[in-house]
Amino acid sequence: MDKYRYFLAAIFCTIATVLPVDAQCPVHAGVKIIVDLKFGELRTVFDTNLKDLSALAIATGHEAHMPLRAVYSSDVLSTADIKEHVDRDGAGQFCASASLVQVHLSVQNRTIHVAKEIINESCLLKAATGHAEAHAHDEEVKIAAAETEITSRLKGALSRPLISNEDSDQAQAQLTTFVRKQIELYLNEIEARESESSKMIDSSASLENLRNACARENGIRP
Repeated sequence: MDKYRYFLAAIFCTIATVLPVDAQCPVHAGVKIIVDLKFGELRTVFDTNLKDLSALAIATGHEAHMPLRAVYSSDVLSTADIKEHVDRDGAGQFCASASLVQVHLSVQNRTIHVAKEIINESCLLKAATGHAEAHAHDEEVKIAAAETEITSRLKGALSRPLISNEDSDQAQAQLTTFVRKQIELYLNEIEARESESSKMIDSSASLENLRNACARENGIRP
């Protein structure tokens, strides 16, 4: 099932208009992209209940997961350190190019939220947390796979300089904003994709097995 909540945080500068590149701007050697990945510790907490989880499933259109007994959540944070240089062309325009972009992706607050009612129901607890753990692992795989895509797409997006007619500082600010907006766009697209493994985790057969995993304890309902 989808995560309990999903946050994508990034640092943004004030958005400025990026002008098309001019033929007089010098084109430097290709930008070097480095992507750092960090995953926080996965925790399990009993901080919700069956009623609230049922309401969550209905509100998010995941009735197929009911009775919902545990959910996974995380915060995905992204920042970027950018080394740039600004040239001035013959027309007096300021041309900003990146020579190095170091992208920091961090998945924090990785938490499995479990209904308090099943804390002592070993079979239901194992089944519910196991399903949530599968989603946590799937997220790890998906974010790790993003490294190659982000590197390739950023190199393409930064293959030519960006122009400002104002000054060097404005050119640098525009480049910084552009890079961070591109990272946000890539992560949004990657997160929106449903992987084959995710489809398997939430397939009709898997959810049916989850519902019927613990016949003796299945009387516990929202």
